[in-house]
Amino acid sequence: MGKKIFIENGMEVLVCIVAFLIILVGIIGVFAPMIPTPICAWFGYLICFIGWDQGPIGWKSFLLATVLTAFAHIFELVGSYFGAKWFGATWRGGVGALLGGIIGPLVCFFLIPGVGLLAGLIIGPVIGALTGEMLAGRNWGEASKAGVGTIIGNLSAMLLKLCICLFMLVLFIGLVGAHAYSSLRDAETPEWMKMINKWFEKAPAQEQPAEPTPAPADMVFFS
Repeated sequence: MGKKIFIENGMEVLVCIVAFLIILVGIIGVFAPMIPTPICAWFGYLICFIGWDQGPIGWKSFLLATVLTAFAHIFELVGSYFGAKWFGATWRGGVGALLGGIIGPLVCFFLIPGVGLLAGLIIGPVIGALTGEMLAGRNWGEASKAGVGTIIGNLSAMLLKLCICLFMLVLFIGLVGAHAYSSLRDAETPEWMKMINKWFEKAPAQEQPAEPTPAPADMVFFS
């Protein structure tokens, strides 16, 4: 018996739709910090990897999604640090930006309902970098450069997360599409489709008897 046609298994289609929607939520989460991203997009891959036996998401694509997700979150944590260091901050300013990126969202989440996480991600690293630079004995002008660096680092991390989530979405669509095409190509033709093909099949044309070919003039014999 041949392989199943892609659309015959409703559970596989449901898993595919749910995974696709979760990846979309991960993309939205880049601009809405209350949604964890790209780990949200990674969960879409996880659902399809576990819930679809021999589906389009194999261990290689799942491993790639895992590596990209881990890289994005690590870069998000250290982005403010390297941003501050790029603008000449001391190690105290870099560490302050790193700690501010972790503590800021947690504190602002309770102080500012709704947009606390977003505010914490923006304000926390800046305050942390400024505090670290002031503790290092720098003046306000030098410390403000470290604050600008943390903002650029955070924007770079946001851009990286967006690119990774979009790549994961495009990869998911491509893998599912290739799997669907392969399943349809290798599947047995269902009986109902055979009947439809038979109904619309044209009757073979009747072969007309071939007309006799006239003999060449040099082969005609006269009595």
